[in-house]
Amino acid sequence: MHRDGVEVLAIISEDDYKTRCAKHDVQYTFSDNQPLGRKKNHGLKVAFEKDWDYLMELNSDDLIHNGLLDIYDNLFGKHQFIGLRNFCFMDAKTKQMMQVNEEQMFGIGRCYSRKALDRAAFRGKVVEFWQDNASAGMDNRSARMMEAAKIPAYRLFTDKPLAVDIKSDVNIWKFNPKYGIPYKYEDFKKGLSDKEIECLERL
Repeated sequence: MHRDGVEVLAIISEDDYKTRCAKHDVQYTFSDNQPLGRKKNHGLKVAFEKDWDYLMELNSDDLIHNGLLDIYDNLFGKHQFIGLRNFCFMDAKTKQMMQVNEEQMFGIGRCYSRKALDRAAFRGKVVEFWQDNASAGMDNRSARMMEAAKIPAYRLFTDKPLAVDIKSDVNIWKFNPKYGIPYKYEDFKKGLSDKEIECLERL
């Protein structure tokens, strides 16, 4: 995210997505899908070749309300590392949702200032911000890197969840109906555009 607007960089692993990115004028970089840590580190290195103030972390199965960007906009400059305490997991097949409210910093919708990432991930040379050969444990790894760089985390709580992590059969961590508290799918859709709802229903 830049002071003049939002810029998207997709880290893709399949040739089919090149056409999609071109159609929607989305910048992309190509990387093998596994291990996930190597893919994310590659994306970060490419991102640092561009001009931006804050980087938001979103996976291909994540969706956020536009209203979250407005809230973040008021936090930029005040906090260097921002994460959500209030979001939902959703079962892609059944649309069952569970709301999570914890102190732990999950990856969905996390924002890092450029200055903070430069301090935590590079320190004058390129290092592994995420564990390069890992496919799990990414959230804890990056939070520890920020902590080691003495960058405090700001954990944002909103009245209603403004982000959803959609779980399918291909996820490393599957949907757990016992984790969190039930949340109504219809309530989450309120405030989303028709296009956003269409994308949510398609996943």
